[in-house]
Amino acid sequence: MTAEQFSQEVLSQVSGESDQGLQLVFGRRRAREPVTEIPHVAELSSQSIGQKNEVLLGSEPVWRDLQENRAIERKIDHEVWNTASRLYSEAGTRVLLITGTAGSGKSTSLMRLALRFAAKGSNMRWIDKSTDISPHAIRSACSPSGDNDPIVLAIDDADNYGKELSALVKELTELPKVSLVILAIRSGRVDSVLNTPLLEGDNSHEISMPPLSDSDIDALIEVLDRENRLGVLKGRNRAERRRAFEREAGRQLLVAMIQATSGAKFQEKAYEEFFELDPISQRVYGLVTVASSLRFYLLRNEIVIATGDFSNEALSTLGTLIRRNVITCDPAEEDAVRARHRVIADIVRDRLTENGQLGEIISGLAYVAATQVRPGMSRNRRPKRLLTRLLNHDSLQRDLGLEGAREIYDSIENIVDWDFHFWLQRGSLEVEFGQLDLAENFLNQASSLAPDDPFVETECAYMKFKLAQDNPRRQDAQDLIKEAVRNLTDAIRQRGNRDPYPYHVLGSQGLAWSRRGITKVDEKRVFLQQLLQQVEEGEKIHPHDKGLEQLRKDLQKELLLLTTG
Repeated sequence: MTAEQFSQEVLSQVSGESDQGLQLVFGRRRAREPVTEIPHVAELSSQSIGQKNEVLLGSEPVWRDLQENRAIERKIDHEVWNTASRLYSEAGTRVLLITGTAGSGKSTSLMRLALRFAAKGSNMRWIDKSTDISPHAIRSACSPSGDNDPIVLAIDDADNYGKELSALVKELTELPKVSLVILAIRSGRVDSVLNTPLLEGDNSHEISMPPLSDSDIDALIEVLDRENRLGVLKGRNRAERRRAFEREAGRQLLVAMIQATSGAKFQEKAYEEFFELDPISQRVYGLVTVASSLRFYLLRNEIVIATGDFSNEALSTLGTLIRRNVITCDPAEEDAVRARHRVIADIVRDRLTENGQLGEIISGLAYVAATQVRPGMSRNRRPKRLLTRLLNHDSLQRDLGLEGAREIYDSIENIVDWDFHFWLQRGSLEVEFGQLDLAENFLNQASSLAPDDPFVETECAYMKFKLAQDNPRRQDAQDLIKEAVRNLTDAIRQRGNRDPYPYHVLGSQGLAWSRRGITKVDEKRVFLQQLLQQVEEGEKIHPHDKGLEQLRKDLQKELLLLTTG
């Protein structure tokens, strides 16, 4: 029948059901609004009653796994508790940093620590990747109010807050209501998200997750045996079981729970889970794992939209993958789905990239996110954060290449042409590859939509440097350089204490301009000295930034050559 006939003959008969469905959808949507209160661990752990997770086969832990002793208590947990207790008892706000490689057990140790504080009656609060709360809301929730019980705040996957994390932690340490802040971060991400000098001294302590100890291995084998999850180790004796964890799994926690018990190499097992699936299952699994590698969950209806399959097949496939524990529902919301562990998600994403299959997945995710964002939406809302991550020009170019990145931007341009960030990233891509006419057009649109945004100012300055370098004899070259320096100086003033990028652009592009566009030695010397002064200032603020260190050396060398030449 035609659409009009369908409306008259079918839809008119189900208005009541339609209203009920819409109420359910809007109720779920309201439930997913960003929270303004930080959840209590006592409430979260009580809500997990009845939940069971295959943590022994590599899934991420839920609170019930610890309460029912499926997640082993490790030797390092005693050090974590003793250190946290000492910091908590001291005056002022303290910071405990728990670091470790992917799958090393950081989250489990942090959860165990949080449960212990909660059991002792502490005002223990918890934030993880499922908690949609902005830095501003965190600060507000921790500010003095009617309830002034000292807060112990744990943030798992704290690097999700990116470069905002340093400023957030510093402000939290200055609030009298906060007694202890505990952060869990991957080892490789610490220096990129935390300005560690802010945390130096007696106010902070770092603990790095070690490999499994002998006692850890014994405890893990005991739990696997009790829960009937030994797999290929079932028929082996105690010495053989221990050897499997010590040698084959290299004493790595997540590797041990998968590799030692399945008999397959860890990465091979993760690959097999994907490639043994049929095409529609691969599509669904790929969407979920790529989103999880970016630290996002997906809702069921989003997965269906991203697959482009509006029959029941995609939804049925999703249910099958969940039932078989290939992917898992988020403990906080049954409608939200994610990979069972971030490490597995990262492995699958890497293989999709190698096989040229990532572009289709990114395209589907970008479309889903783009259709949900709207003007005025907070940048801390999940769809906005997901779209921002997906459109990053560096990531797109690295994973998909220039043409692949352009295709992603083309596919959603008509949906988000009102968003300055879209034009900023699209223009930035073209700046990197020298398509300056396109870059100028796109960045002009970004600047028109957000003229005072420091990120736009920085990229426009980068483009102006490139335009002048491309043709130093153009009539307005000097004006372009002056505007670029002025814009970067403004950007440094606004965000230089949090982000070293404006210093990088000013130093590197200024150095390149001095070589191509300044012929007089005295003028070049003055210009380079000004650049060196700015870069040295940036290095003091960001002492662990190797790029700024190298840039300072390059500028000093250039000045030395001018003097000796």
